[in-house]
Amino acid sequence: MKRFFLPIACISLIIALLYSRPFFWGEEAPVHKESPQGQSTLSQHISTDRIPTLPPGKQVFPPTSEPLVMPTTTYPPFSMQDESGAWIGADNEIIEAVLQRLGYQVQWLGMPFPRALEEMKAGTYPAMTACAEGDGREEHILFSKPISSIYTVLWKKKGDPFSWTSYDDLKGRVIGASHYHYGAGFFEAAEAGKFELDMVAATEPEVIHFRKLLQGKTDLFICELSLGNYLKQKHQPEFDQVVPWPTGVGPARPLSFAISRRYFEGREEQMEAFVAAFNHGLLAFAREGRSKEIFDKYQMPIPLDNEGQVITPVQQ
Repeated sequence: MKRFFLPIACISLIIALLYSRPFFWGEEAPVHKESPQGQSTLSQHISTDRIPTLPPGKQVFPPTSEPLVMPTTTYPPFSMQDESGAWIGADNEIIEAVLQRLGYQVQWLGMPFPRALEEMKAGTYPAMTACAEGDGREEHILFSKPISSIYTVLWKKKGDPFSWTSYDDLKGRVIGASHYHYGAGFFEAAEAGKFELDMVAATEPEVIHFRKLLQGKTDLFICELSLGNYLKQKHQPEFDQVVPWPTGVGPARPLSFAISRRYFEGREEQMEAFVAAFNHGLLAFAREGRSKEIFDKYQMPIPLDNEGQVITPVQQ
């Protein structure tokens, strides 16, 4: 038997080499095994590397297993309540839709805007509805990419030949205003005597401004464009004789999803992952035309680029 073993072993080795593709052609390309969803593990790896996502499993913070409770405030048509008491509005609806794609269920908690900012500083809640940067808010808040934008203008009676390009053109005018931050040195110009202010503090100050203008008690009033258009539609035909002057009181300002830095204290990595995932989801939402659909529903003249993203002065 030993005489036959060596020749047989040699013949077997030769046959194995002849039928071995790597021996003649080099290594074969690796086979990409299909995942249960029918996607290759290689493409899954590429997708994970290129698309920001929330950390998997137990690392997700805030946890997706619990409702995401966040403050919001009344500022139609960006944020408001419907007849049933549910929170709607363009900013709330966009934020909620993007977060739902990340696996969250959102629970809005209505409160005055100043209190919501204090809750962000204290870290009571992970985030709040969209707001503008500035006034030192960046110290306590990490802002997402823009959700929408605000554009403040002066409103006048239809047929009034008034026009303006600088605050000097407002001399002698009585202008209705509220306790908002309008930007562009508006209140500073009033303090310098460029014009007279008629201040209103109320639940719906803009409605009072519309009526005071129509009654001849003021010459103009200052109001955000989308908000003014919303009130005109809501109060038809009462406010039909009031129109906006196109010159803005400063440039358009972005409103962004506001994330509390204090809430994520010690979990900065999860905060960065949360914001990156939200920004990616917001971009996808905008590219699908969903943001525009919501703005159109509320008749909001928000400037968008060809990808459906909000245009801000930095991008112009």
